[in-house]
Amino acid sequence: MSSAGHSLSLSLASSIRSPNDIVLKSVALTKNAAREALSRFNDDIWDMEPAIFHVTARNAFRTVDFSGIVCPSEKLMAKEYIFAWLNERLPDGGARLRPVSAHSALMELMRFVTFTREKLGRFDVSLIDQELIDAWLGFQKRRKITAGRVGALMRPVVELRRLARFLTCGGLAYIPWNGRTTFSVAGCTGGRHENVTPRIPEPVIGALLRWSNIRTGYLCCPCRA
Repeated sequence: MSSAGHSLSLSLASSIRSPNDIVLKSVALTKNAAREALSRFNDDIWDMEPAIFHVTARNAFRTVDFSGIVCPSEKLMAKEYIFAWLNERLPDGGARLRPVSAHSALMELMRFVTFTREKLGRFDVSLIDQELIDAWLGFQKRRKITAGRVGALMRPVVELRRLARFLTCGGLAYIPWNGRTTFSVAGCTGGRHENVTPRIPEPVIGALLRWSNIRTGYLCCPCRA
């Protein structure tokens, strides 16, 4: 059992995952990672540290904390959502979630969950229709944030459709915005907005950062990361 998140969630049982499923089972791990200490699905706090190669990553990004989600069905959905996005390879070829981005992905998901709960009285994915996600889009567009940020906040809607078969609640049963990209519906202009350049592997990035720090005479302190 992992050292972080030992308190087991009092949540509904997943029809997809086992309580002891390893959260980072399909993810590249750092050389010092101890597999026996990796977080399990039933933990309320998932430790991403064993799969984060960025030495400068903020401490907040090194864990995914579900303990603040009070509703059992919301907590279960959130765990299945993050787990699936981290581990499952889908036929559409979409990129899996990077462990260093899992914290932010959960925050963005729960913003949409909160909005839905406030509109419908509860979060029930079967009640989420196009009208509601259009309202979510309109709500974000009225804020003083960039169109790119609006597009990022629409991502949970799309992922609830993509990951539907990995969610006990079933996910969205229809294609949001008829398949338009989140950046398109957000109003971004200037051509394609998704970076199609292959991402430099995190082990390479980590090595480059360490080399750079040595060259400049500055070593990153882990407590500042």
